[in-house]
Amino acid sequence: MNVHPIALKTLEIFKYVVAAFVLTIIVLIVSSAFFGRRPHGKGDAKTKSNLAGARVAMEIYYDAHKNYGLYAVFGDCSAAGSIFTDKKSGMDQYTSATRYVDGTKLTCYSSPSAYAISASLKSAGGYWCIDSTGNSKSREDNITGPQC
Repeated sequence: MNVHPIALKTLEIFKYVVAAFVLTIIVLIVSSAFFGRRPHGKGDAKTKSNLAGARVAMEIYYDAHKNYGLYAVFGDCSAAGSIFTDKKSGMDQYTSATRYVDGTKLTCYSSPSAYAISASLKSAGGYWCIDSTGNSKSREDNITGPQC
């Protein structure tokens, strides 16, 4: 059986095209596995989402008690008996370190009429803060009182 030389050449070119296609797919898969992930960015989004949930829980508490806790909290989100550990409003879940990326620093301040919570951000640096006035914003430094 004789095969025309042009057919052989076409078959050879087709093999190279298929090989190049397969190699391109492999490179895309490998590069996305190593370079496509952004764990810190996802951590920052999770932090901001958790703080948005905390704001809702704080308002649930306020609606039920007409205050943001009977005594002041200065920095410690795990202070026993504080608004930040309240289970009925769901606030306790938003101040638990296990909800955040490892190494996230949470800071909480409250008085009967105001609150603020900040959490350190991994990729952007600085802190994300929410407070009783409706702020939800980035800060370079940590909070030192019940406002962003």
